[in-house]
Formats: sequence, structure tokens, C-alpha cells
Amino acid sequence: MSTRKKIAIFHNLNPGGAIEYNNEILQELMKIGYEIDLYTLKNPTTSEKKIYKNIYIFPFIQPEKLFSFLYLYPIYIKKIKEIAKEINNDDYGLILINHCTISQTPPIFEFLSEKTLDKTIYIYHELKREFYEKVSFDHYRPNRTIARLLRNFQKFSEQKNIKLCRHVVSNSEYSKNRLLQLLGKESTFIPCWEHFKTTSKKTGKGFLSIGTSGYTKGHWLTEEILENSNVIVDIISEKTNNPGDTEHIHWIGYKNKKQCQKALAKSKYYFANNVNEPLGLMTIEALINKNIVFANNTGANEELIKPGLNGFLYPVDNIKITRKILRRRPTTLSPYLSCRYNWKRYVDELLKITK
Repeated sequence: MSTRKKIAIFHNLNPGGAIEYNNEILQELMKIGYEIDLYTLKNPTTSEKKIYKNIYIFPFIQPEKLFSFLYLYPIYIKKIKEIAKEINNDDYGLILINHCTISQTPPIFEFLSEKTLDKTIYIYHELKREFYEKVSFDHYRPNRTIARLLRNFQKFSEQKNIKLCRHVVSNSEYSKNRLLQLLGKESTFIPCWEHFKTTSKKTGKGFLSIGTSGYTKGHWLTEEILENSNVIVDIISEKTNNPGDTEHIHWIGYKNKKQCQKALAKSKYYFANNVNEPLGLMTIEALINKNIVFANNTGANEELIKPGLNGFLYPVDNIKITRKILRRRPTTLSPYLSCRYNWKRYVDELLKITK
């Protein structure tokens, strides 16, 4: 096979939205004849084993706590150097770098050759939220001053790494603008979705939300919004952790992608309460299923939600107005501005970047 049709990809992602996003891109590339090699620090998922031609694992113990992160970091850098060397020594036509659970923007760019960097694209989602936003982080973890100081070098490392990228693709206008605002780094926004008008949804009832119980997901905000109402939101967790039911939130545990889609089909309303979400693939899934979406006015929600056409935007900092919007919710929106993925267009635009 021509080396122009060989792609190397590096990521160190946990199962979730980012891996799904990544897999969709790669499956579209495979349709047009590309072979894809994966370089990673952890065991691949079942879906990844079906996608990649070759999988090269550089085993590394994923740090779970602050101090383990500090003493494992030199080993992490050593593994990254080994991966960069392997990629440099092969003649790939394209290299895709995704996020890393350890350092967000991985330090691999520092170790790629000049020739390799010209062919490398960073699939950018967001910077490490802990350093740049307080809306949800401080609600959950207000006493993290020491942790932030000890890990401050990680913030500067990320800034250095991302500035070394020659080609960056953002997943939303919000991500693109935030990267430019915070670090002065330009990027190309390629949408993976498109809107279209259709008829309204005729079935479904109740409220649904999907996301982990983590601090960025905004479920604490949902509880405040629903106070003194008769609304109960079912929340499907992307992970197995369950913080326990409250008066207005009912956790129904982990569900896979197909089960999430079935749950969306049975629901009428969807709460997109993630704070500063760079895209929100489950929000897109809700629009595909023609749910009426209630989303806060942060992140990429304003790009996906068009008030009165497919849902409503509520101010994240004004609970009173949000409750009023919720009380006046309609039972249907017609016509409905739905959504669909367009990965073919995405890949067509992606391949133009390094030419």
C-alpha cells in the first residue's frame, strides 16, 4: 500500500464521547482506502480492535492520584518519546494526534521530526478545564489550591505543546474561539454535523440526560433548576459511578450507545446541562431523535440549539429565568430543526489541511 494511504494515530483516551468521535473519523477514512495504525499507552477498546490495521501498545500505568502523577510523569515522557520515534521512522501520509487523559494536549509534538510535523493534525476538543474555568469545578472541588499549585507545570506544558502544533482542527466554533482567546492559537473548525428541517416528534415522554457524575457535567445545576417543580430527570451515566438519587434526579446507571439511543427515542425532553461542553455528542443524538432540548448557554450549545426550533437555551447564571423557560415548555416543536452527522464532509475537509 502507498504510504500516502497509511495513517498513524496517537491517543490515550478513556471510553466515552472523544473516542466515539475519533472512531467515526477513522471509519470514514477506511471507506476511502486508508490503513490506520494506532499508537497508545493503554489496551484498546473492542471497537478499536475492529478499526485499526495495527495496534502498538506502549504499556503505562495510568496515574489516578496527584502524587502518582508526579512520580510517573518522567516514565510517561519516556513512552511518548518512544512512540514519536516509531512514527518518525515510518513514512505515514498523515498523522492524527488526539487528547491524552494524562496531559490533555500530549507532549508528543516536541519529539516529532520537522517532516512528520508537517503531516500531523491535532484533533482538538478542549484545554484542561481545571485551569481555565471555575463554573463547575469549584462547585465540586473548592479546596484544591495545593493540587493546582503542584500541577501548575502541567498547565504550562499544555500551552507549550499546543503551540508546537502546525495543524489544529477544532470540533466547534466555541472550541476554536476559546483556543484563540486563551492561547492565541489559530485552528480550523470542521463541523461533523449539519442541521435540517423535519417534522416534529410524535412520541416520547419525560426528561432524560446523559453524562457522568463528574464536576463538568452540571447535574448540580439541574437540581437547582428543578426545585419546587414536579419534574424528574432520568440520567444515564457514561460510567458506573452513581452518586445517588435526589428529589429531582434519578440515576439509571450505565448504558451503551445503542441503549442511550433507545432511551432518547422514548423521551420527549433532553437536558444538555454540561457546563462549557466543547461539542456534546449526546446533544447531537438528542437532536437526531427530535427531542426538545433544554441546554445552558455555554460551550457549543448555542451552535446546536436554535431556540423555538429544536429546544431552548437557558442562562447558566440565572436560575429564576431558567425555571420560567422550563415551566413554559411546549409539548411539540413544528417544524423541527433536526441534526445529522456528515463525516464524509468532515474527512474531505480534514484531508485538505496538510496538502
